[in-house]
Amino acid sequence: MKYGSINKSVVAAISMFFVLMGLTLPAHADPLFDPPSLTAEETALNAKHIAQLRAGEYSNLDREMNRIQRDFEQGKRTDPRLEEKYKSWISAYPKSYAAREARGIYYRRVAYDSRGSGYARETSNRQFRDMEAYLNASNTDLQAAMPLTAKPLLTCYDMMSNGKLLGDMQLASKALSISMKIMPKNFIVRYKYMLMLETRWGGSLDAMKQFRHEATAAGLPGDQMAYLDQLIADEVKWLQTER
Repeated sequence: MKYGSINKSVVAAISMFFVLMGLTLPAHADPLFDPPSLTAEETALNAKHIAQLRAGEYSNLDREMNRIQRDFEQGKRTDPRLEEKYKSWISAYPKSYAAREARGIYYRRVAYDSRGSGYARETSNRQFRDMEAYLNASNTDLQAAMPLTAKPLLTCYDMMSNGKLLGDMQLASKALSISMKIMPKNFIVRYKYMLMLETRWGGSLDAMKQFRHEATAAGLPGDQMAYLDQLIADEVKWLQTER
């Protein structure tokens, strides 16, 4: 999903915080659990690979892409050793918004890794418990981050992501409400919330249409409304395939 000029500062902030995660992500993100967008580091790596392709450096490109795939297959994802580093950072700067926000994102990624990308029937109760425990830890940090800066819109976005993983509409609604007080016409949190209104996540097409109506009333511009319209169109197609 490309947001163009939409909430550029928020998207940039998201990328900045993910650089702090020390992550090695799989070659392809799993859309089922809506993991974070590409980090700045990953974007730079993608640009490097495109340059290698254009230059015909097939040997280097093949070696690096196969290394990424091997890392994915070997489970080299979130670095669990970073937890102590975040703890030390927060101890040194207990009033730091960045420290709390970064660890909140880190715990969400650990939760994602703990749960795995399999279907529910392929996932053990232990995996679900571990995921929930890490998401609760993430939410604790995000709640603590809220009062540490004037406009914690990024925190609302991350709380919304946690709500989606947990299937917690109450948490998602809280994040949406706070985000609209911070920035009444913000789009990025609204878009995330619209995804939660999809039927497959427990919502409905009618709920999506109602939310779109509310976004129109809030005065969102046409280019942003087009993204919401596309989600509704996609939902109609999905419902037709499920009949």
